[in-house]
Amino acid sequence: PFFATVFSAYGAVNSDVVHSTVRNLSVQLTAVEQLAQSFKDMEQEGRKLLESWGQSWSTVFFRRSAEMRYMGQSHEVSVSIPSSFHDAEELRKIFEATYSAHYGAGTTHSSTPVEVITARVDTVAKAEQRNFSVAVTDTHTDFLREHRTVTFSSKLRDLHVPIYYGERLCPGMEISGGAVVEYYGTTVIVPPGWAAWVDNQFNLRVKRGSSNG
Repeated sequence: PFFATVFSAYGAVNSDVVHSTVRNLSVQLTAVEQLAQSFKDMEQEGRKLLESWGQSWSTVFFRRSAEMRYMGQSHEVSVSIPSSFHDAEELRKIFEATYSAHYGAGTTHSSTPVEVITARVDTVAKAEQRNFSVAVTDTHTDFLREHRTVTFSSKLRDLHVPIYYGERLCPGMEISGGAVVEYYGTTVIVPPGWAAWVDNQFNLRVKRGSSNG
């Protein structure tokens, strides 16, 4: 990415806001009312918290899940729980479908009670998706910085290759390897037999072969 050192920061500000609430229950699946109330309480808690952070309620949704297992087991399975459910039998079917997906067909135990160890609610506020463009204040024609002797591998040693200014490359420009592209915060190696080109967002894309192959 163009200015790769700040790309993760952009991802952070453009990501959804998520608050996770977990309750330890350790109850049998038949305690449906207690489980339903726990989910309801956690959703209210998450909603109030995100609203206190200034999030619009219209952008908020919930993800329910529970850590469940057969009685006597030591390892749980994370199960997605629907926003509404009617009874323990419905939840058992969801659990056993998830269990089978993890461990294979025929691994469920229809006569063994199921435990709910923990319940979890992720309260999620969808982030506004921001389109961005790179502002170009200068147009350069001197993309080439210099030539240097570079070793790419034990078989590709001491090659005299061009070194480019990464910030001066423009969309549509193509570079054949071997070459090196230097940015302020990172360096991109384009080995012999590879090619690079600049897309419309000024990202440098690299692949084996020619750029249009």
